[in-house]
Amino acid sequence: MSANLKRVLGERTRTKAVVAVAVVAWLAAAGSHAATTDSIRVKAFAAKSEYRIGDRIEFDVVVEWKSPAEPIRVEPDPALGQFEILRSPELKRKRIGLRWRQERTRYFLAAFETGEFTIPGFTVVYRDADDSEKRIATSPVNITVQSVVAQAASNEGIREAKPPVIPPARLPSRRSLITAALMVSLAAIAAALAIRAIRRRRTRPVPAAPPRPIEQIAREQLALIARGDLLARGLIKEYFDQVSDVIRAYLGQPQPLVEE
Repeated sequence: MSANLKRVLGERTRTKAVVAVAVVAWLAAAGSHAATTDSIRVKAFAAKSEYRIGDRIEFDVVVEWKSPAEPIRVEPDPALGQFEILRSPELKRKRIGLRWRQERTRYFLAAFETGEFTIPGFTVVYRDADDSEKRIATSPVNITVQSVVAQAASNEGIREAKPPVIPPARLPSRRSLITAALMVSLAAIAAALAIRAIRRRRTRPVPAAPPRPIEQIAREQLALIARGDLLARGLIKEYFDQVSDVIRAYLGQPQPLVEE
């Protein structure tokens, strides 16, 4: 074997070794763990390997299957330990080949203590070829939860609070000033017109009521005398005196002109 051929084979071997190491390192960093059968395979992984307290941890459970297998549900471990599920999981399905399909269930977890923790394996319940329910579990996933204060102190230390920033005062534009002056002028004119109308209404004389017709007055007085008791008591002279007074008053008043 020539030296050039040996050198080429050696470089290819080293390249394959580097690629294999990189793949293994990527799987370890992503925290991905898989379990496989002939018709179904499952894996679980977190988006990152390190989080801070209170961070939302995206945790995915991926199920890949081919007929006659069919996934039914994903069951989280009842003893999640330091982890808490924040909300209902998100479910997505897609086809990844002629026979294989994929279902991705994303959970949102949170941890409120620091340290190195293990997310327990999630159980996938599926229906096999004999129509029986079977179970397959993902491997546990290890993550690290750090303190927010500790991370800030290790990076740059806790900084002092900055004073509030007061934005510079902005002077009103010329157009704004002209608009404001017009509005003030219109308001003043409207107020002056309203005051003037009120004053005119107060000083305007109230028209007197028209005089009553003398015929109506005479008839009312005669009716009042007729309803009296002078005749019943035998006071005939007094009765006619009052009637005469009404007639004299009626005749003494100026009569209205009647146009023919």
